[in-house]
Amino acid sequence: MKKALLFGLLILFNLNLFAQTVKDSLQTAVYSLKKEKLSNLIKSAENLKSGNYKDVFYSFFQLAAKDLTGQNKAFGFNSTLFAIKLKLDSSLNHDYNLRKQNFARNFQFNVKLNLDTALKFKGFTSGFTYAIVNQRDHQLANFTGSYLGKVLYPLLDTIQKQSAAYTTMIVNQNLPREKRSALLSQMQQGIDSLLANYTLSYLPDAFFKGLKYPSALIASLKKIDLISDSLYKELDKKWLWTVSGNASTAKTGRFNRAGIETILLKGKKPELDIRAGVYYADTLVQRRISRFVSSISAGFNFPLLIVKKASTIEFKPYLEYSRILSNALPNEDKYRILANADLRFRITEGLWLPLTIKYDLQYNNLLGFLNVSINLKGINSN
Repeated sequence: MKKALLFGLLILFNLNLFAQTVKDSLQTAVYSLKKEKLSNLIKSAENLKSGNYKDVFYSFFQLAAKDLTGQNKAFGFNSTLFAIKLKLDSSLNHDYNLRKQNFARNFQFNVKLNLDTALKFKGFTSGFTYAIVNQRDHQLANFTGSYLGKVLYPLLDTIQKQSAAYTTMIVNQNLPREKRSALLSQMQQGIDSLLANYTLSYLPDAFFKGLKYPSALIASLKKIDLISDSLYKELDKKWLWTVSGNASTAKTGRFNRAGIETILLKGKKPELDIRAGVYYADTLVQRRISRFVSSISAGFNFPLLIVKKASTIEFKPYLEYSRILSNALPNEDKYRILANADLRFRITEGLWLPLTIKYDLQYNNLLGFLNVSINLKGINSN
């Protein structure tokens, strides 16, 4: 009698333990699936971002050369606070840590070495950019309330409940221990395959005994990939609003230039681009004059050539209006209206060559500026 009671308690304990193991394993698999799926989407999303967007808000690291054909050449390094922290602590890239790094992810800094036409040093520039609104962050996207959430989470709940019912059925049957273990192991392998590969092939037929809507379950699995991919693509059309500030010094170390700028991006094909700023500069003619200039521009960025879903040539026409707010020079116009265009060529995955053309509508002057930007990855394949 004692042996039978002990055996019964042992079966009950194993039943509860295995059911809990299945639940824990399922939750772990769901998290692993989410992380793996998210990681692949992040890398794909980085490659699919427009060159115009990356010049406004780089994700990790960027090396840039500005105005290579002009008089104000500059070589700079740009990064985010999060990218630096991530290099020191890779665990920050986990979901539960990412959400604690919102400020670091949206705060960028830059340093530049300024050169003259003879490539001689003439000063430093440093600055920051902060994304006040960043709806394009793929790593922090939450689709729980979207159609994906409505498809995915009930699906996982159904599988979890079904696994518990199937486990109870197997344990309660009068089966040899080896047979019982084999069936439960087959179920666990089937669940792992389901979550990793979106297939029901490896689950035993008896697993679905009593399941009311098997066809709807299968259809849901097929929809998940398509829905999640389309939702992530929609993120690149959302709002990005940044504010930035910078300051420059002459080679003597004297402060001589500063600026505050804000940029608004919306959409992708085309991408609306609106910029406004106020700039301070010391102008040295016969004497030192400090003055302020305001500027506003608006235009659209168009992808002209797309290869493997990534734009390789982009064209952005835009109008620019600038006005001298104080201390205009004698006979100097207080305002200028320019018709500009940026033409960007993607040479490699991270290397862009942007060419800027500015046309003065008042004096029919044409200027060209060649820039180079290299975007470096800050996330590995793990």
